[in-house]
Amino acid sequence: MAKTKWIFQPKDFVGFHLTGKAISDPWSSKGLCNVQSRTAVTELLSYIGWSDSVMPELLDGFQSRGTVTQQASESFGFSVGTEVSVGWSDAMCGMAAMGVFSKPATFVITGTSAIVGSSSVTPPDDGGGLYIIPDTCAPLAVTYGPTQSSGSSIAWASELFEIEANELIDLAMDASDIEIPIYLPYINGERAPLWRPDVQAGFYGVTSECKKSHLALAVMEGISFAERQVAELAETLNKVRQPSILLGGHAGNDNRWERIRHRTLSRTIERFEDVDTTTRGSAMLAHAVITKDFALSSEALSFKPLVSQPNSNDLMYSDKKFNEFLAAQEYAIDLANRKRKSTDEK
Repeated sequence: MAKTKWIFQPKDFVGFHLTGKAISDPWSSKGLCNVQSRTAVTELLSYIGWSDSVMPELLDGFQSRGTVTQQASESFGFSVGTEVSVGWSDAMCGMAAMGVFSKPATFVITGTSAIVGSSSVTPPDDGGGLYIIPDTCAPLAVTYGPTQSSGSSIAWASELFEIEANELIDLAMDASDIEIPIYLPYINGERAPLWRPDVQAGFYGVTSECKKSHLALAVMEGISFAERQVAELAETLNKVRQPSILLGGHAGNDNRWERIRHRTLSRTIERFEDVDTTTRGSAMLAHAVITKDFALSSEALSFKPLVSQPNSNDLMYSDKKFNEFLAAQEYAIDLANRKRKSTDEK
């Protein structure tokens, strides 16, 4: 405790060694600081035994934290005097790359889990179980939440069927036209919007007609229905429904997911095919250090998504199955509550 000088996120630890300056952005320092006032949470730090000085200086993520020092140049090979951006979290960089901070938009960024939310000019008064990045931390406020399992559900099902993840998706594309079971992707509990580590995954509506392909398709649809629930909650809190959903991350790069999104999200899809969405957002921050204008840099490094529309059958299927997904979720929550009660009684 006595030896603690500053508390850093990894990116800020790297930035410190490059520039010699202890700097972070307010959203990365949430918990240490009040993200709206950008002041230290004195009571918390004092309770732990630290002074406010352990919190680094706070600047916007698109500002410069300083330049590469002679010592850093000798250690890492970067040119002396090169400016270094403050930076954001990976989620915020992904949002930046998809234009979420340029105008209000609803988005899904997929990976092992998914980051789902909606940006707005004015943040809601209460997050209602979701996070709120206030407009003191970014050009637009964002109401969002992470799901627990997106790509990890694909990985789990692939291991279960003893095939590669890519083969699982191909298998799902070949599913014959029968009633597809509902899959709840809670293999490791669920974060947004349930925040229940004890709720469990399940397949609902399995019949003797179901083959591996149907279960594979159910897994993909269940992942997307979970994302839809968070997206619609974020929009409800923001009091606006966007006409389309921006899709980035791994699923944005795989056109096979487009069919699934049409069957589940009930919305126009704007899909961003990119080598690495997060890296593009990071490049925008670095570019803004040069231009001193994040909006200009975002426009300079932005790119157009691939736009596709669901058909009328997709829309009917989506709404019907999403209601079934929510009904199955209620069963899962009830079962988790019963197990919790039983444990407490013991």
